[in-house]
Amino acid sequence: MKKLGRSINAILKKYAGERVILEYEIQEILKEILKKHNVKPDGIDITLKGTALYIGVERAVLRQELAFYKSEILEKLQKHFGENKVKKVKFTRRPF
Repeated sequence: MKKLGRSINAILKKYAGERVILEYEIQEILKEILKKHNVKPDGIDITLKGTALYIGVERAVLRQELAFYKSEILEKLQKHFGENKVKKVKFTRRPF
């Protein structure tokens, strides 16, 4: 199964670009964290600009709740990708 995953990643890198894969992986990590805290990831968009991760959230209440998990999100991302890939997390209104 890992061979299939590597093949899919190689195809995506070639045709969609590394940024697409990176944002997908970030989304999956974010979903995992939110699920752990019983938060539904509805209405959330992400974009990576340089080393800053912008998380666009429609509802202000959800934006505030996510702010409580900011350090956990950053820690998990840095652990997964290394400290240079994502250096800060910012929450914004959706759309960007």
